[in-house]
Amino acid sequence: MSGSLQRRKKSKRKWKRLWFLLKDKVLYTFTAREDKVASESLPLQGFTVKLTERPEGEERSNIFHLYHKKTLYYTFRADDQHTARR
Repeated sequence: MSGSLQRRKKSKRKWKRLWFLLKDKVLYTFTAREDKVASESLPLQGFTVKLTERPEGEERSNIFHLYHKKTLYYTFRADDQHTARR
C-alpha cells in the first residue's frame, strides 16, 4: 500500500506532505513519489493506529494518529476519508 499523506511529528504544528509505502510491516517515507530511496523507515511492530474523533461541525475526520506504547509518535492527515481508512 502506498500514497501521499500529510504528516506532523509529535507536538509540531506544521504539516508536511510526503509519500509513504507500507510493506512487510515497515513504513517507508519518501520526500516525493518519484524518489527511489526512502528518507526514513519505521518498523511498525508495537505501534497502534487510532482515528480521531471528528471535530465539531465537520462530517468526517481525515486525521489519524500513530502511537507507540501510548505515546503519540506521528499524526497523519489524508486528503479524504477513503484514504484515511485504507
